[in-house]
Amino acid sequence: MREIAHIPRTASDRITYVQDEAICRRALPVYNAETGVTSLTTGKPISKPSTQLYVVQVDTVYAALDPQQTFGEYALLVVMDQRYRHLASTGL
Repeated sequence: MREIAHIPRTASDRITYVQDEAICRRALPVYNAETGVTSLTTGKPISKPSTQLYVVQVDTVYAALDPQQTFGEYALLVVMDQRYRHLASTGL
């Protein structure tokens, strides 16, 4: 799972809960771009965009999750690098 999600192997002290609002604000549009659902016929959004996230820094990447945004029984995890480029998305 870690390899598929591009989450690096690292020491536990390199995993931190992000409390910096600027980082969370920059991660939010990346998360919404990867988790939004649009209609195939109209192209209009079907799902509501997330407004808040949990963001965890794992060494050199950010992992973002909105516990209110699910796909069936799965929470959606979006992983991005420190330049906020999407690396992977997966369900947990």
